[in-house]
Amino acid sequence: EDKEDYATALYWMGLNFGTLCRIGGGGTWTAERAYEMAEQSLAACMQVREEQGAAQGKITEVLFAKGVLAFCKAEAMASGALQPAGGQDAVAVTRELNEEALQTFQQAYEEFTKLYSSKHLDAVKCVTMLGLLCRRLGNNTDALGWASKEVKTREEILGELHPRTQQARRVYTDLVDKTQGDQQPAAD
Repeated sequence: EDKEDYATALYWMGLNFGTLCRIGGGGTWTAERAYEMAEQSLAACMQVREEQGAAQGKITEVLFAKGVLAFCKAEAMASGALQPAGGQDAVAVTRELNEEALQTFQQAYEEFTKLYSSKHLDAVKCVTMLGLLCRRLGNNTDALGWASKEVKTREEILGELHPRTQQARRVYTDLVDKTQGDQQPAAD
């Protein structure tokens, strides 16, 4: 049990440092150092859980966090808080990181759905991130599908008035408006 407590602490440390990276660092922490700490924490968490023979749900939880970290790094890169290595193009690296995060969340969603159900909170968090990443990557059609799924699932498990359901509905409505705006014929 002590080992799982340690792994859980590493998991949250990874998510918190990932968030610090995303916002560009803070205090004495640069975005780069925050990213390094997050990456190390999640790697250590995975190692502890694998050594302890943790349940698949706990392993998939770390996979989800690695998706969050890729997303946070992409956001930091897009804002200029992180610079790509070796003079690479920041826009291209940001896109690659977002694509990596998308694939990671897709895998985590499939695993959480198989382990629990598509209505499990961890699966729904994946749906939220899948929709967000599809929007970031300019794939509004897929984003709309994920956003619709999120609204329906959150309404069913949380109710229509829950703040997360209302936020999901706003995102969906904004995306519908944007998608319809994109499909309007050009004026002559």
